[in-house]
Amino acid sequence: MPTIPQFTPPPVPAAAPLTLNHLLIDSLKGMRIAMLTSTTASYGRLSSRPMALQEIDQQSDLWFFTDRSLSWVANLLHHPWVNLSFSTLAPDTYVSIAGCADLVLDPLRTRLFWRDEHLAWYPNGPDDPHLALLRVICVHAETWIDGRHQVLRP
Repeated sequence: MPTIPQFTPPPVPAAAPLTLNHLLIDSLKGMRIAMLTSTTASYGRLSSRPMALQEIDQQSDLWFFTDRSLSWVANLLHHPWVNLSFSTLAPDTYVSIAGCADLVLDPLRTRLFWRDEHLAWYPNGPDDPHLALLRVICVHAETWIDGRHQVLRP
């Protein structure tokens, strides 16, 4: 299994995340699935995969479950920058989030997010040895809602 990357997020002004947080939560209402784009280790190629959003916390960090044995997760150690894309047609809403990703092993938070529907991917439940949390620390976000573009920055 890959080692868990030690990641230090870029500095963010202390007062800004609350405003960003409210705007993100508002923009992402009803959207649970994101396409997460990351850089592969070979030649800097981009690769995307669907991810189910578990939570947006008060610091505007977005949380997902992932399998920590996957090669793209190991690549985050060297290439932590990712992009998340969310969209829905009713209303016409698109959200793009750039941030840094890191792997988190937190059994308490894992149990908090756990639902029986996750058994399809993690048959051993919340104690599955491959299950980990992926945190994306939001650095920059953009929204397009009914044709109106807005940049959200901490």
